[in-house]
Amino acid sequence: MEEGSTLPGATCIAESAPSTVRTTCERNQDAACDPSNPNDPDCGDDPAWDFSGVAVEDYGDELVLTMNTEAGWYRYRMKWHFYLDGRIWPEYSFSANSATCTSQSHNHHAYWRFDFDLEGTPTNDIVSERTTRGSEVTFTNEVDRTWGEPSSGTYWAVVDRDTQRGYRIIPSEEDLKLPVDAFSKTDALVLKYNPFEMDDGSVGCAIDYSSEQNSESIENEDIVFWYRSSAVHDGGNPWECDIVGPTLQPVDFSVDQEPGAGTPQPRFRLDTAGPNPFTPYTTVRFRVPEAQSVRLALYDALGREVRTLFEGDVAGNRDETVRIVGLGLPTGTYTVRLVGESETASTRVVLVR
Repeated sequence: MEEGSTLPGATCIAESAPSTVRTTCERNQDAACDPSNPNDPDCGDDPAWDFSGVAVEDYGDELVLTMNTEAGWYRYRMKWHFYLDGRIWPEYSFSANSATCTSQSHNHHAYWRFDFDLEGTPTNDIVSERTTRGSEVTFTNEVDRTWGEPSSGTYWAVVDRDTQRGYRIIPSEEDLKLPVDAFSKTDALVLKYNPFEMDDGSVGCAIDYSSEQNSESIENEDIVFWYRSSAVHDGGNPWECDIVGPTLQPVDFSVDQEPGAGTPQPRFRLDTAGPNPFTPYTTVRFRVPEAQSVRLALYDALGREVRTLFEGDVAGNRDETVRIVGLGLPTGTYTVRLVGESETASTRVVLVR
C-alpha cells in the first residue's frame, strides 16, 4: 500500500490515493502469479503491501474502506464500497499466503450481521422476503431462511415502518453458486437484537444458531439481519482470490439528488457499472455536458491499461452505454476511466468467476 496521510485524531485509518491499496488478494490476482504453481514466489504475501488498520480510497463516485486479516495460511480482505447513488457493497475476499491445503477444492462462508436502525428508530424496522416474481412475506417472528432456487430471485428488504425507506439485500451471482449444506445451514437470519449475540457461539466448525433463533416476536423490536455469502475454491488453484458479498440497494431514497435540489444541471458523469461484480459481462453508462471526443478504458489493479472500451466523438447531454467484456481477464478489481477534453471520471468494477 502506498503511504497515505493519517486522518486527524486516528492512528489506524489512512487516506490513500485511489487504486494504491494492495493486499495478498491483489498480488495473487496479478499476472505475475501463476495460479497453478504452489511454489511461485510471486504469489502470497509481500511485506511491501502489508498494512494494519483501515485504508480509505476516494474515487469520487465511490468511497472504499479496506482492511485485511489472516488466520494461518488464509488471508481475508474486507472492503466496504459506498456509492453516490446510495448503494453499499460489503465485499469479503478469501485468498492465501501458502499452498498448504488451499490447492484442494473447498468452500468458504462469510456471515454479515446487519443492524440497520433506519431513520434512527431501531424498534421501527420491518423485514420482508421478496422475489423478482412479485411475491412478498413480512416477518413478525424470528426466522431462518434460504433463497431456494436461484431462479426464484429471492432477496430481502429492511425498511422503516413509517417512511418505507431502507435497503434491499440482493444476493450476488457468486453467493448463489453454493447452496446451504450441513456446514452453512442458512442463507439469512432475522433476529431480535441481543448485545450478547455477536456470533453463533458454536464450538465446532458448522454454524449453530439454535440458541439465537427461537421464534421470538420481532414486532416493535430492534432487529438484526444475518446474511451468508459463500464461494467455491476450485482445486488446483491454491492462490485463487474468491470475492463475495451482497449488494445493499436503497429503497425510496437516493443521496445523489436530495429532495428540493431542483433539476440537475448537465455534467460530466460516469455511472457505476451494473451488474457489479460481474461474470463475464457488464455495462457502464456515461454522459458529457457538451459534444466532445472521449476515451473510455479499463485498467487493472496496478494501473496498467488492459482494454480500450470506447474512443471517439459523442454528443452532449446524452447517455452513452458501453459493454465491458471480462473474457480473457483474470478475476479482480478494475478501474474504468473516462477521459474527456477537460475532465476525467472513474469507477470500479469487480470481475468474478
